[in-house]
Amino acid sequence: MMCAILRLARYVCRLLAIIILSIPVAVAFSALALIISWVYFPAYSASIDIRELNTKVILNFYYTWSNEDSGREINMKTRHGFVKTKICGYDWAHHSRTNIYTTPGGRIAVVGPDCCDLIFDPVALTSSPATNVSSDGWAYIGGFFLINGLLGFFSPDRLPECIERRCDPPASDRNVRNANRQDACLTPLPIK
Repeated sequence: MMCAILRLARYVCRLLAIIILSIPVAVAFSALALIISWVYFPAYSASIDIRELNTKVILNFYYTWSNEDSGREINMKTRHGFVKTKICGYDWAHHSRTNIYTTPGGRIAVVGPDCCDLIFDPVALTSSPATNVSSDGWAYIGGFFLINGLLGFFSPDRLPECIERRCDPPASDRNVRNANRQDACLTPLPIK
């Protein structure tokens, strides 16, 4: 009888030791999983297909740990391949508006609130800053906007062209679409 009690006591002690030792391991794995999910999976993502250019534009917003990374990323998927580019800027939670344009040369322009504007070539799979270039002839096809916890793409009838003026230094002649830069822009219009 005494042997059975001792065996039960040893079993309970081992079980308690395993439980006590596994708690820090579980906490560490949970923290690691959270960090990995923040780094590799976007907090918000939306896309638009531009049929005439056979291109899919994907905007991703990631949580970030520092001011070194804006957490903004734009991806272009075409029949020629895939290009991924980080967009500078900060505070996408409050200043998410990102406008998309097509250019006469068959390119795609991405214009955001922090003057971190880009031009993508869907054939060469390259991106370059949209500074000191003419934006005459660009066609505004809509914009991405984070509203009510959802990131979506809105057509020009729901989200008229407007670019938040959050440049540092302020917008100058080297920036594109200066006539459309405002101190504040309206949120998307409701569906009629």
